[in-house]
Amino acid sequence: MTSVTGDLWLGSIVPSGLASFSPVVINPGDSATIDVTITPAGTSGIVVRGNRYVNDLVNGVSPYGQLAGDELTAIPYTYTIG
Repeated sequence: MTSVTGDLWLGSIVPSGLASFSPVVINPGDSATIDVTITPAGTSGIVVRGNRYVNDLVNGVSPYGQLAGDELTAIPYTYTIG
């Protein structure tokens, strides 16, 4: 599963992954839609279940200007490979 925002956590272990990281800024009271792409792999008829995690990001954490983040929620998904 991928999204247009990229993956900050992947970028923490594969530095080249940060090149595609493009977070969406959502101010209090606002909302946003983030498209994701699911590319199923496996045998037809298998049911796949999982969670898509929504994270926040804090940039410029004192005293060294580091990044920090938290998992805010998990959105469950289920699909059957066709």
